[in-house]
Amino acid sequence: MDNSKYVLCVPHGGLNDMLCQIEMCLRYCKRHNRSLILDTTHSGLRDDFLKYFSFRNGCGVEVTSWLEAQKQIDLNSFSTYPKGVQGTLGLYTATEQSGFSYLHPDSGQILTFDFGKKYDESILIHEACGGGFNSYWLLQYLEPTDWLVSKLKPSLSDLPDSFVAVHIRNTDLATNYREFLHSIDGALAGQNFFLCTDSGVVQNELKNAPQYKGRIFIIKALDPNSEQRLHDEDTVDESSNISLFSDLCAMALARNVYFTYTLQGRVSGFSGLAYAASASLFSKNLATKIGHKRMPRRSNGLRLNNAVMRYFYNQASLIAVKRAVKTILWIRERVLRPFN
Repeated sequence: MDNSKYVLCVPHGGLNDMLCQIEMCLRYCKRHNRSLILDTTHSGLRDDFLKYFSFRNGCGVEVTSWLEAQKQIDLNSFSTYPKGVQGTLGLYTATEQSGFSYLHPDSGQILTFDFGKKYDESILIHEACGGGFNSYWLLQYLEPTDWLVSKLKPSLSDLPDSFVAVHIRNTDLATNYREFLHSIDGALAGQNFFLCTDSGVVQNELKNAPQYKGRIFIIKALDPNSEQRLHDEDTVDESSNISLFSDLCAMALARNVYFTYTLQGRVSGFSGLAYAASASLFSKNLATKIGHKRMPRRSNGLRLNNAVMRYFYNQASLIAVKRAVKTILWIRERVLRPFN
């Protein structure tokens, strides 16, 4: 690391939150000629993100893990913003929150900075959670490491050449999943489909449903009684992370990704991320990396019957949002190239 100015990004929360915070910091580094240091051990990943994914050269920013950066430079010898953090990097644990950001336990300072300003300090600290769409823009610069590819191939090898994906969030954010599945009966008719869910109850019910016999695929069997969101579990480890990324990559390779609103009126961040992965360059790059034959994304020729009408009635707004996201991703990745 030969740059004397850095951003230390310490994301919290689940996968989409983590990627959103990384994208914000990466964009800031590009604008202000800084290197990015990632400490993702406080997120739901609880591990080094760079073990799983590398950044493509097009991002234009040097990205290093916290552990590697510590080996190369004495981070605590540099000036920091916030100033009260100087000399304590790696020595404190932030537990209290102020909005989406965290507080330094001794100085009480908010562990973030103004992304619209330029700073003279050598290291800027951003320790926060919070989701959104920023993760979508990051996907085109991510590719699985050779190590992760070696783990993904066995997980994805049982998937058929042509399949669709269904994501159901039913833990902290609950879904009326039976009504949702009823509304997409026509879309799933005769289709192989990959089921991704955080609920062992939902997974157990659907994989044993007679109407889906022989057509439903899952990667990791969950505890059939579990309804706790996965990144809150104490057992999160390397194996759990491989399953998480296997799920994401399987949905990225699907011909179509189906999901719905939760009972709280929200769309799961992971649902949106999976759709963005399937609609972006991430899918093409992933397929090349793992040697998967990508099937064309096309309509499955549904007849105009009651099932189709239910689907469009229940999914109309999401279909519009999906089209918009796909169009925006295409413009950003192939026309604007925002980091260049």
